[in-house]
Amino acid sequence: MGVGYSYRKGMKLSKKKYYTLVSGEGEIYVSSLKKILSRVGEADILISYIHNPGVRSLYRRILSKSFTKLLNLLFGLNVKYYNGCAVHKTALLKNVKMATNSFAYQAEILVRLLKKGHSYVEMPYMVEKTEGSELFRITNLIGVFLTVAKLFIDINIRREN
Repeated sequence: MGVGYSYRKGMKLSKKKYYTLVSGEGEIYVSSLKKILSRVGEADILISYIHNPGVRSLYRRILSKSFTKLLNLLFGLNVKYYNGCAVHKTALLKNVKMATNSFAYQAEILVRLLKKGHSYVEMPYMVEKTEGSELFRITNLIGVFLTVAKLFIDINIRREN
């Protein structure tokens, strides 16, 4: 069904105060994950961004940077990265509109919550080199595009969060 679907399904089953998804690719350093989790409670949302992007291919870095700049421009935000390991208050997630099954699930959530004025802190994390080729399948790119288009309509035209 897709990573967005899996995220929503897990969140619905969550009984804890905070919720996150850690990639099964094993790309995030355990020390970085510990640092992220040590800051839980400082804000409604912890947003992490990659501190060592040079370990990724040039194409992936350009695509990630372009995606971040596009979302910030479309929604008037100033977030460093939309696809990192984010930690949310579960109660917020259970009350935010989430529809996408695509890789843009975290961007959809972050944009909606930040436009509602929820607090956040950003922090760097380190990743290991991974291929990430699944991200670049045409069906995944179309899913991301459709998610951003729908989000733009919801937020900027319909004025929904």
